[in-house]
Amino acid sequence: MHILVLAGGTGAERDVSLASGSVVGRTLRDAGHVVTVCDPGSPTLVVSIDDLPRSVPLRFPSPTELHDAHNAFRDGFFSEVATEALRRTDIAFNCLHGGYGEDGRLHGYLEMLGVPHTGAPSHTCATAWDKDLSKRLVSSAGIPIATSWMVKPGDHPSDHPSLTARPEPVVVKPVHGGSTHGVVLVGNGRQVFDIADRRETLIVEEFLPGREITASVVQNEPLPLVEIIAPRAIFDYEAKYQHGGAIETCPAEVDSAYETVVQASAIAASTAIGFNERSYCRIDFRENSDGIPTFIEANSLPGLTLTSLLPRAAAAAGLSFGDLCQRLIDVAL
Repeated sequence: MHILVLAGGTGAERDVSLASGSVVGRTLRDAGHVVTVCDPGSPTLVVSIDDLPRSVPLRFPSPTELHDAHNAFRDGFFSEVATEALRRTDIAFNCLHGGYGEDGRLHGYLEMLGVPHTGAPSHTCATAWDKDLSKRLVSSAGIPIATSWMVKPGDHPSDHPSLTARPEPVVVKPVHGGSTHGVVLVGNGRQVFDIADRRETLIVEEFLPGREITASVVQNEPLPLVEIIAPRAIFDYEAKYQHGGAIETCPAEVDSAYETVVQASAIAASTAIGFNERSYCRIDFRENSDGIPTFIEANSLPGLTLTSLLPRAAAAAGLSFGDLCQRLIDVAL
């Protein structure tokens, strides 16, 4: 089978994407597939698997790197040569974390070309990418969610009196994004408006003090839970991708009743957002002050790096990384 692995791209999660593409590409090549890695943010478009990093560097790409990647994407990915390469492939394996690789735009383009691709359909990805919309859908399914506020660029404290008056810590993150990019914890609601860079809409949530639990879902089936114990109050980029940056226990040390509740909540949440039997996702929870697992967000394109949570959960279920990749391909065809 000829598989086109899409990795890299133009967003802040570019390095995460390259690491995922590296591991996936090598694994599929070792399984006997013909693998081409396409980096839409590279001037050459096609890159060598052996030149890709196996792990994620503890930095975000520089503005210059992202500018160059945007130019390469504009000039190359939608070219006739690239389009023909997409049409000749048997399937596109999407490892493009963030931005157009995760918000439904790439999926829609592939669907328009008639190219099969791994992951959820375009409309589901667009829904999951919007943290506010996905939270409201999950809440309508009866799943507990954190109290939240939407703060737009130019908003003032007087526009959000209940947030401004909140004395407890809150978590601030972009309403669109992943890999914990841009996530910060501030001491109270008023401090949200002291954040220097507010050029994008933010979702502000009450800080949930309990355990963090994540549930991966493949083909509407839950995998074993993972508990995350971060070295700081929130599970940030460094803790997520640095070896030893967080303690990740899989299977999570919880009783069967707790596991059943969280897994059922994950299935209900993923269904409410639109994931189906041909897709996969990761649903993140954190316990509130009463110990109730509360929905944080959905990830339509979980990482596939050496330290990612989905492969760990799959391994706990007896599914090797190679078997996981092949399963994601099989269900998409």
